Amino acid sequence: MTKTIQDEEKNLETEVKKLRNTLNSLRFVGILHKDIFNYGGTVVREDFSSKIVVISLGIRDGLQKGHVFYVFDFFPVGGYRWKGLIEVLEVDKTKAKAKIISENFKTNPIRTGDYLASPFFKKGNKTRVYLLGKIPKTIFGFSYLELKEHLQSIGIIVQDCFDLYTDFVIVGIEGMELAQLKGCEEKKPEEGKGINPVEEFKNQQKEIEELGIPVVSLYELLPLLGEYIKAIK
Repeated sequence: MTKTIQDEEKNLETEVKKLRNTLNSLRFVGILHKDIFNYGGTVVREDFSSKIVVISLGIRDGLQKGHVFYVFDFFPVGGYRWKGLIEVLEVDKTKAKAKIISENFKTNPIRTGDYLASPFFKKGNKTRVYLLGKIPKTIFGFSYLELKEHLQSIGIIVQDCFDLYTDFVIVGIEGMELAQLKGCEEKKPEEGKGINPVEEFKNQQKEIEELGIPVVSLYELLPLLGEYIKAIK
């Protein structure tokens, strides 16, 4: 009887783990923000002992050292699952070497033929982002300027204002503090009146929505900053 209960508990734990993996897949492979993800490139070789993989992207594709990719494959019955993260170490003309920084399935490790996805890498083009809101170092471990410099170092264009060419907006601390950063057009207050920060935030939010620019929280993108986070701390 006791063994049966233990078996049931074990089966339940397995099911819970599967559900968590499914939620990870939904969250990190782009179901929630699929409009900002770019898919392209595959794993062409792996070395399980060294946790190093070779991918089918290189300098000719605009890839630079430091990019982090989600790795995924497809279920036989349809859909896909997130398998882990890799960070690019070395880049040559047609391929690159990357290290595995996390894996989600011990029984289904990252291997040759798996696919790559990232919101920051756009094959043959540069990704354009706009940073909105405060990014306190005490909360994130890096400052607004440090994040901006890191993104620029891997070939991302960090815009001073959002426009029709912005791929997506990255939001730091939400709320009234968002109003302290402006878009291209600074709104002049009425004579004798200061800028209402709440109204300013609403105006920016409305402009971004009208332009149809995707918005994503910086918290959700932290895994894609890879070893940079550890180094800056």
